[in-house]
Amino acid sequence: MTESDKETRKAQLEELFDQWDGRGQQGSEGSGESPDGGDDLFYKPDTTRWRGLFALLVVFVSGYVMSETYDDFSYWLKDGAAPTEMGDLQKQWRDGTRELPFEDNTYVRMGGMFVTYAMEPVKKKDEEVDEERRAKRYFICPLFNLLVRTEQAFPEPRGHRGAMIAIEPEFLELIQNRLAFPENLDTTFSGEGRLVKIGNVPRTARSAVGTFKKNLPNRDLDSFYVFLDGDLPSDYSHYAILWAAAVLVPILPIFLFLRALMRRRKERRGALQHG
Repeated sequence: MTESDKETRKAQLEELFDQWDGRGQQGSEGSGESPDGGDDLFYKPDTTRWRGLFALLVVFVSGYVMSETYDDFSYWLKDGAAPTEMGDLQKQWRDGTRELPFEDNTYVRMGGMFVTYAMEPVKKKDEEVDEERRAKRYFICPLFNLLVRTEQAFPEPRGHRGAMIAIEPEFLELIQNRLAFPENLDTTFSGEGRLVKIGNVPRTARSAVGTFKKNLPNRDLDSFYVFLDGDLPSDYSHYAILWAAAVLVPILPIFLFLRALMRRRKERRGALQHG
């Protein structure tokens, strides 16, 4: 092979390599283009819709939690306030009062309640149970249609069994209507706590309410109020924490959604300007 043939062959190879290099550069430039014709090196999927759906779901769950716990949270707001004095129910009945201005979800103090249809759980005695987990007791006060839940022991009758009990004329109708027995009128009960309509009773008391409805089918228990003795507003502070979480948790997904939405709009405006 002559010297001229070598030079020609060398020039052909260099031209061939230059052609391959040009194709490689065109391929790399083409692969960097986004599906929309932009200059992005990688295609980024649009997650704005999914962020919006997730934020909406979190807001819905938070709203549901807040609506379900609104009564408990509003009762906690009464912490630090003095209880509403309902007075001595026995005395008010004796004076001729037959209706009291009960209000749902209020913090009250009352006394003079008669204990009828008392129900005690079959559990260990109080002295065998931790003080923070004392047994719940229930009874009906027939004076103003009250179902009472308490952790206090029921009052002991003042007289001995079989002793004569003097019945005041104002309370005879309770015995005649079979709402109480004479021995029920020998003692009274007092307490301080939460007063709610029976339809809004907490879940922890619903089983007992169902038991009373089953055992007393002739009583209109749906019109009763439930007095939760010992339930103080300060006992519901965990609902304040729950509400704070329900308010704060949706902030992050809402922020991420709004940021993604603004970014998408900015990219679309840029694409229109370059187009």
